[in-house]
Order: sequence, then C-alpha cells, then structure tokens
Amino acid sequence: MELAGVADSKRQHARTREFGSQEVAVRRASPPETLTAQLWDFSYGGIGMQTPMPLAVGEEIELTADLSSTDYSMRVESTGRVVHCRSVGRDLYRIGVAFIHVTYHRLDKN
Repeated sequence: MELAGVADSKRQHARTREFGSQEVAVRRASPPETLTAQLWDFSYGGIGMQTPMPLAVGEEIELTADLSSTDYSMRVESTGRVVHCRSVGRDLYRIGVAFIHVTYHRLDKN
C-alpha cells in the first residue's frame, strides 16, 4: 500500500485523506467504553479523527476501522496514544493518535 500525501517537517509519514470520512471504533480502558469516531486522515504512523467527546493526551486507546478506497479495502487494528486533542465545534474534537502497534488486513473488494 502506498499512501499519497505530504509529510511536513513535524511528521515522519505522509498523511492521506483518500479514505474520506469513515467510521473508526475507539475503545477506552478508563472509563471502559466504545465510541464511534470519524476518520480525518491516516498515515503509517497514526490516525487523525473527529470524536463527539475529548480524549486525554497520553491516553492509550484501541482502534478498529474498515477503510475502503477506490483501489482497495483494509481492516486496521491498533493500539495508540492520543498525542493531541482540540475542540473544533460544539461536541466535536479533532484527535491525533500515534500508533503503538498496528496491523493491516486486506479485505476483498466485491
């Protein structure tokens, strides 16, 4: 898989928005809950997403997403650490997550 995007001076990996706004399942340990986020951008090093509630910087979370583009589909399963969280509107937060561990599974396109 090759990600089309631009890496700026702060980033090690290029980000892409080719997947558009797709759902990401976010599991938190404390308090134990699962919430649905919307994908913002994606790279080999992490994921950007929007959530209806803030997440604490430094918090470790688990993520699962089935991402589809015009060329392929894949399931992403990861643990990650929240590296930033900012409000972008009423009950809407932009979250940046750095992957600690990530696996990719190609999904067949029908």
